[in-house]
Amino acid sequence: MTDIKNHETFVKIEPINKGYSGQEKYYIETADSQRLLLKISDADGYWGYESKKKVFNIMKNFAALNIQMCDPIDFGLCNNGKSAYLALKWCDGDDLEDIITSLSETTRYALGIKAGEILRKIHSVPITEKNLFSPAYWYKGNWHKDYINAAYEVLDEFNKTGVQIEGSDTIFRYFEKNKHLIDDRPLSFTHGDYHTGNFMVTENGDLSVVDWDMVGCGDPWEDFSAINNADVYPHFTTGLARGYFGGEPPAEFWNVTAIYLSIRALSCVNWAMGYPESFESCVKNAKDTLIWFDNMRNPVPTWYLKDFHVQWIKDTAICLTTVYFIRHAESDISVRDGRIRPLTEKGLADRKLVTEFLQDKNIDAVLSSPFKRAVDTVADFAEKNDFEIELVEDFRERKSDIDFARETFGFDAYMERQWADFNYTYSDGECLAKVQKRNIAALNEVLNKYKNKTVAIGTHGTALSTIINYYDSTYGFKDFMAMVNILPWVVRMDFYGNDCARMEKINLFNLGQNSNDGWWKVNTADLGVLRAYKYVVIFSRYQDKWLYCRAKERDTYETAGGHIEQGETPLEAAKRELYEETGAVQFDITPAFDYSVHRPNVYANGQVFFAHIHELGDIPDYETTITDVKLFDTIPDKMRFPQILPVLFERVKKIICLTETKL
Repeated sequence: MTDIKNHETFVKIEPINKGYSGQEKYYIETADSQRLLLKISDADGYWGYESKKKVFNIMKNFAALNIQMCDPIDFGLCNNGKSAYLALKWCDGDDLEDIITSLSETTRYALGIKAGEILRKIHSVPITEKNLFSPAYWYKGNWHKDYINAAYEVLDEFNKTGVQIEGSDTIFRYFEKNKHLIDDRPLSFTHGDYHTGNFMVTENGDLSVVDWDMVGCGDPWEDFSAINNADVYPHFTTGLARGYFGGEPPAEFWNVTAIYLSIRALSCVNWAMGYPESFESCVKNAKDTLIWFDNMRNPVPTWYLKDFHVQWIKDTAICLTTVYFIRHAESDISVRDGRIRPLTEKGLADRKLVTEFLQDKNIDAVLSSPFKRAVDTVADFAEKNDFEIELVEDFRERKSDIDFARETFGFDAYMERQWADFNYTYSDGECLAKVQKRNIAALNEVLNKYKNKTVAIGTHGTALSTIINYYDSTYGFKDFMAMVNILPWVVRMDFYGNDCARMEKINLFNLGQNSNDGWWKVNTADLGVLRAYKYVVIFSRYQDKWLYCRAKERDTYETAGGHIEQGETPLEAAKRELYEETGAVQFDITPAFDYSVHRPNVYANGQVFFAHIHELGDIPDYETTITDVKLFDTIPDKMRFPQILPVLFERVKKIICLTETKL
């Protein structure tokens, strides 16, 4: 070690006993307060001089991208030419793999987003014929051909091991059927070992990427094949995929990565034949991989949390709690005691609709009213997924005097009167205000207990309707009567804290069909009141006129705007949408106010922005839906969303203090 450059400045040398590469590793402190990571290996070995030279040069390219990493300092020969060394800047922080279990699901997801964004940067470094290489043992000069040949070798070797893993034959068939997907995959630089064990979390919550020994060239998506603990940390890996793509991954990605993950799983089993201490964990990983892909029947792995979303506010990830309220299936009304009233045969059969609907919703807990019909409606799903149903007394249906009222007033007339006056009741029944108060109190306890999780709650028609009304005061008697005969029925609510950010009513008998009811209601609120936004709308001024855009398949005009994508703040989404839909390249933009849109089956929150455009360019080539933009003195006569835009436009005019004459 004495012939390492600047060795005379080393004042502290501590060995590091971590990792599987077989290299010697040291923590170094120098006289001028530098801290280094030093790696030493045989000069002619796998991690020798030529390898370290390539890694050093490639790492310099990555460091130039401002990727937080162990910056390369120096490399060379030492120990009289018998060893090669690589000196790197020391990375402070905690090993992500050591602390990830102590982090919230939202934090794991946010770190995954960051890891995905870093990986996209890594893959952006161009490769040439001069720097094209791979550390993979099977690489012979043609990556695509060599990978497929190596995969066949893995499959053949696995067969020879005699290890029996149920379903492993499906990996063989999947590879044979889909190997053509690899043929035209682009090549880029890859990290080669991108997983939770190779990240450091800094004090301010940033990620540093470490252990670049396997860096080389290959299909960028093969970097995802290092995932071997996704089922343990699904929020991180879900964030990793979305951060990489800036949103939902394309279907092709899942089809291809299913190959890489499954082949790697069997390769690990082959490797473990020579390492008995690792054999059990490698076999488990192969079994888990088959579970992820349902024995290769579904390329989208079970660890991908498609319904997990967060809201980003000032670069902070805010996770939503999702509640699926399940109104019970058809019950036997001949049993007068509501607490023990059972489901009918039809009701028992219709439970399968609930089970099928909830199956892919990543439910964390199942709760219910204690009434038998509510419990039994969610019981089939709970039993099949090993959930113990948590009974919550205050989710019970109202104490009803409906039989007496039905005979006296008629059901419809009595319910209409109750909805007109929430404090009205008859005899010893409960008024709707009381039902609502205890249900909301119970719900708030659930939201605190299961924060940032997804839960299912078995409930009742009237109880659920009062919950809906609490968050959406437009929901009334007519809405209640419209769902009276829909059993079972589902309402999804997304919560930011205890505030309902989004609501969707779901008819399990007509999944995917929207209501034909043209009813809309638009509310506006001061900036920051609603939070948990889903959409942005941008009203824009250009050359003292209002600028609107038109999609090629429509004859109506609209403002720029759209969905807030994963990882975006509302402001970032507004800037992106303004550029993509109008071609604006120079502009000033500011948030104006919040709004919510209520429809028969759904409502969601958004934020309205106002922009002064100084220069328009061409609409981006990838934005194929917008055909032209046009200037107007006021809001267009023919507009898309005529129920929404006029309401928002009126408030925009007031905020920017323009007179009707000027407009």
